[in-house]
Amino acid sequence: MRALTWVVNRMTRIMGPERALRVAGEFSVSFVRSFPPEERVKMLHCLAKEHLGEWLEGMSEEEKAKLMNSLLPLVAKEFPLAEIDILGAFSDFT
Repeated sequence: MRALTWVVNRMTRIMGPERALRVAGEFSVSFVRSFPPEERVKMLHCLAKEHLGEWLEGMSEEEKAKLMNSLLPLVAKEFPLAEIDILGAFSDFT
C-alpha cells in the first residue's frame, strides 16, 4: 500500500492538483460503477465510515460546516428525500 500511496503522491505533484483531481474523479467513477449496486452501497458506506475522519483531518469546525452546507444540496438532489428517515438516522446521537 505504501508503494501505491507513493505513486499517487508523485503523480499528483507531476500533474498538479487540478488535473490529479480530474483523474481521481474519473477513476473513482469507473471504479464504483464496476460494482453491482448492492456492493456499491456497502463500499461507499465503508469508505465513509473508515475514512471520513481522515478526509476531514486538519479542517476547522467552520470549514467542516461550510463543506457540509455545500454538500447538503447535492445530497438532496441525488437521494429520495421522501424515503429518508432523518430522525432514525440520528437516533444513535441521543
